[in-house]
Amino acid sequence: MAKSLSTAIAVFALVAACRSDVNAQVQDAAVDAQASVDATANPDVGAGDAVTSWAYPMGFFYQTVGLQNQVRVGWTHDGTTVTSSGSDYALSWGVIGKNVTWADPVMSYLKNGTYATTAGTFDQDPRGAAMFMYHETTCPRSGPAPEAAAVKVITPKSHASDALCKQTDNVVGGKGSRIFDIDGSNYMFISNQGTMYLLRMTNGSSTGSPDAMCFLETAVTKVSSLRVGDATPVVPIGTVGAVASGTDGLVFGDAGIMRRTDGTWVLIMKGFPKTLADGHQCHDLCELCNRGIYRATSKDLLTWSAIDRIAFRASVPEAAVDPTGRPWVYYQDFGAACDAQNLQLAGRAHISAISELDLSGTMSTPTHVVFTGQSFEKDEQEHYPTNGNPVMLSGPDAFSQLQSCKP
Repeated sequence: MAKSLSTAIAVFALVAACRSDVNAQVQDAAVDAQASVDATANPDVGAGDAVTSWAYPMGFFYQTVGLQNQVRVGWTHDGTTVTSSGSDYALSWGVIGKNVTWADPVMSYLKNGTYATTAGTFDQDPRGAAMFMYHETTCPRSGPAPEAAAVKVITPKSHASDALCKQTDNVVGGKGSRIFDIDGSNYMFISNQGTMYLLRMTNGSSTGSPDAMCFLETAVTKVSSLRVGDATPVVPIGTVGAVASGTDGLVFGDAGIMRRTDGTWVLIMKGFPKTLADGHQCHDLCELCNRGIYRATSKDLLTWSAIDRIAFRASVPEAAVDPTGRPWVYYQDFGAACDAQNLQLAGRAHISAISELDLSGTMSTPTHVVFTGQSFEKDEQEHYPTNGNPVMLSGPDAFSQLQSCKP
């Protein structure tokens, strides 16, 4: 599926670089598994170092970019080497000339053993721009994307219909986090108008989604106060990070979530300087090279620490905890393109991995994720994959079930 670099860059600009406006769950069982061989307390371990054999791998989904985009399925036993057939995929959709498609899809492994796909609609979608798409399946390696009629499209509540909700004309402000479970109910993080929100997906159920979303004007003080479909603000637009980000702070987009072995929640966000976003003059390399990956921590999911930047010139972050309890962050790394000031190199931007080395959050040296045996690793005319999406599985049986799914 070799493509000309100019075509790849054009598609990349449409799908990956220009969506700055727009699951495994974090379950205690996965966090606590094999605590005796936990790697998070070893400060000498790099992201790619093999510390111990995992009892079972993480799933790993990733998006290939071209005239026919695909979310492909793989798995990793070490966090940085992904094994994939390169042909089995969870979603496939056209980009050029198509209005009904999936923007920044995320796969989540739910507590009931099914997989949920969440994504946003594109700007010209007849169902509305930047709306929230939700679909569940037992086998994510199922081939082409489901028919539009089988996908739930969720719209925002208006302030007129519910006085608790702010007025917004869209739902999706970036890639959402994976769906995760708290006390039998599902939640996720999602951004809207530059603010990061905690969204309640279900009440007492490990499957399903709300009929509409309410982005609350006022933050709640207890997670249990959230109704299904309520999203409470947790990191507001304009928050200033530990690394200088301009006097007006940051606009937040993509999200990831994970939980350390001590119970601390770690929220990962893409941030972009609000001054540049407001000016509307920062595009292409300017936009790519001013994105950062930021981190905040919490004990209750509502009150968050000051944010710090853990990667720069980076995008579409995702977070996961491996079967030993070790936290990982994945992101698309635009460092080479920014160093060379060459937009074409953005089409070859690798997915990088970093991990927390201890409970204080010390980060490892970045390591490129390698997809074994895939042509895009060597063919410089092919676009490199984007949107690294690790999936924390519940155990060996869940991995066997993932492997047994066929298109």
